[in-house]
Amino acid sequence: MKFIHDLLEKSKGNSLFLTEKNEVNLEDLRKNTRKTASFLQFYNVRPGDRVLIMVDNSIELVQILLATSIVRAIAVIINPGTLKDNLNYIIEDCNPTLIISNGNCENNKAIVHISLEEYKYYLKSEYYLNDINLRKYEYSNYDKVLLIYTSGSTGKPKAVVSTHNQVMFCVQAISRELEINDLDTIGCLLPFSFDYGLYQVFLALYNGANLYIGSSNDAGIRLLSFLNKRKITIFPSVPHLTKGLIKLLEVKKETLNLKKITNTGEHLPHTLIQKIKTLMPHCKVYSMYGLTECKRVSILSPSDWEIKPHSVGRPLGGTRCYIVNENNEIVPLGEKGELVVVGPNVMNGYWNQVGLTNQKFRKNWISLKGDETALFTGDIFHMDYDGYLYFHGRKDEQFKQKGFRLSIKEIEETVNNIDSVETAILIPPTKEIEKSILFVRTQKDLTYINGILKEKLEFYKIPQLVLKINNFPTTNNGKIDRKELINTYLRGENNVIS
Repeated sequence: MKFIHDLLEKSKGNSLFLTEKNEVNLEDLRKNTRKTASFLQFYNVRPGDRVLIMVDNSIELVQILLATSIVRAIAVIINPGTLKDNLNYIIEDCNPTLIISNGNCENNKAIVHISLEEYKYYLKSEYYLNDINLRKYEYSNYDKVLLIYTSGSTGKPKAVVSTHNQVMFCVQAISRELEINDLDTIGCLLPFSFDYGLYQVFLALYNGANLYIGSSNDAGIRLLSFLNKRKITIFPSVPHLTKGLIKLLEVKKETLNLKKITNTGEHLPHTLIQKIKTLMPHCKVYSMYGLTECKRVSILSPSDWEIKPHSVGRPLGGTRCYIVNENNEIVPLGEKGELVVVGPNVMNGYWNQVGLTNQKFRKNWISLKGDETALFTGDIFHMDYDGYLYFHGRKDEQFKQKGFRLSIKEIEETVNNIDSVETAILIPPTKEIEKSILFVRTQKDLTYINGILKEKLEFYKIPQLVLKINNFPTTNNGKIDRKELINTYLRGENNVIS
């Protein structure tokens, strides 16, 4: 398999794609995807054009995505909850030929816009959609197939450009590590606009597994019901979801069919992994690290967790990782520095951002061979003598306090390992707030928490202000929204308790 649409056209499995109200087998998915490709041709979508897809996770979204690949266009999946200013910026940036969305999508450009309901109507119409007339295309492994916009947590959204060969390499490498098979059902609650959610579509098709597409309503108190009722065996999770699952299991003591939980997006503390192993001894936990610019860097095998509990694993097979200092020189094993990734998983760069692409995706680094590209991640790591990677935070997640340079991740991890703390997030000093603030979700009072902090942290690492919070704001991708957390504090909302 060379191309994304090959996952559908050449699959020998019996995958089912399911939602609460709908179910489609592989043959019907093929038929509807080909019809959708004809639909895109009818609207004059040509090779290299962008198709902006702004609909909720659904079987229809999967069909549009795969059809976009068939007509050699580029899929741009945007979360329907994207704010208007960001959406307008994205439309201006990627200049799509066609927009398919849940409803109206106002824009000032001469772009054809189709609602999801119109698309569904056309899909039933033999007059418009005859896959027999589908044009043939000459494909290349190097065709651009995806623009994945980052969440925009730092400035304007930027799109990572992915080609067929990069996506397919990642799908195959991840599949080898996770050992997914045709008896598995993947339960996805993550938005397809998030690459972690999107790749569940590819992994299901490649391995012949079923994919159950859940909704945000399944992510709260209904989570156990979702996992049990749908007989989910693989649950791609983020710490926010995993913590919720643990709380539910501790209360309800239910037995699940889950065989595997994967984690990425943010670090999953080893104390949480231990709780999962206690509550579900049969369930394997895969701690993973990656970023959109190279999809997946490493996966920690469950069998390695006991001996390397703080690691995020070794680099994917067929890739290489280096740790470099500020002069871009490789440092000795065990020493901290910036992580550099080299391999077929490294994407093409950023759409319409040549300067940033040249800064992060480098062709002229000394350790490269042939036409390889080195991705300078901006993340601080060290590598041990066995080749395992350890994450220490981002270069831009360090700050000075009382004359000491401190790591946000180190402080957060220490506090999150306190039994009485459910979640802790540290905000460093900003222009708006000239002091470090620790937000803690806990049942204990602040006097108790402050006392524990004095036991666990050196005096210069203790945050200048500690606040309790009832609920953390989250992004569309399920990560804690640090920017909104600051705004919540500045607005003086009741959610925050002094």
